[in-house]
Amino acid sequence: MHLEAVPWARPGAHHTRDLEDVVAWLAQQMAKTPIAGLLRIGWDSVGRIVQRVVAEHLDESRLAGLVAIGCDEISYRRGQRYLTSVVDHNTGAIVWCSPGRNAQTLQAFFDELGPNRRASIKAVSIDMSGSYAKAIRDSVPDAEICFDPFHVVRLGQRAVDQVRRDE
Repeated sequence: MHLEAVPWARPGAHHTRDLEDVVAWLAQQMAKTPIAGLLRIGWDSVGRIVQRVVAEHLDESRLAGLVAIGCDEISYRRGQRYLTSVVDHNTGAIVWCSPGRNAQTLQAFFDELGPNRRASIKAVSIDMSGSYAKAIRDSVPDAEICFDPFHVVRLGQRAVDQVRRDE
């Protein structure tokens, strides 16, 4: 069997580049099952297509020159399933994302950075999660840890409410 690269398909793809771009766009809007039904492709094909499209468009320079970053988690499904996201405060862009919300998850980000790119980080903003702080202290000990103002204000409001209730 002989395989030849064609301009209308990505390497290793069974679908055209245009179809894969549509699948990736739809994946931003809805779950995999409705996409598979709408486009009459396999459910598992949707995941592989999204991986290919993201890999093609992912900018490797996004991790270079990070100075001030923010780390936070977002719940993406019932049952306590979370994604940890890292944002570059200078550009406002999400530069890294992975399932989980513990020290090991954030440590994977710092491992991907490597020691050279890690050295440029001077400040990291987090919520008041102790697990993120541990990963930051282990990986970038000279970086300043800043708490998210939302969580600081919420903690202050709770303290004021508790004093009010006690009185």
